[in-house]
Amino acid sequence: MRSPKGQQPVINDMTDLIVPAALRLWLVFLLIFAVLGYSVTASILFGAMGGFAGGLVSAWWRAPGGEPMAKEEGGGSKRPSLLQLPKWRFTTERRHLRRRQR
Repeated sequence: MRSPKGQQPVINDMTDLIVPAALRLWLVFLLIFAVLGYSVTASILFGAMGGFAGGLVSAWWRAPGGEPMAKEEGGGSKRPSLLQLPKWRFTTERRHLRRRQR
């Protein structure tokens, strides 16, 4: 699906990413299992499972995203950083380490 004026394609649904990759990978897995000597039914089933799993990974890899940006407003409270742990945690960790060293 293309947006007007040559902009980036708009992805409305993950199925737009999963289905094409899954079909290609299903065909590849189907042929590999057939060459390895599996029965036709087993090749189709294992190929479908491999294709679906590969399609999910491919869609996840190509999906736009990332960590959402926090909105900073003038009076809003900031989210604490992972490095800013409460003081009581440091004291309990020190106490636990002292006990283990005894």
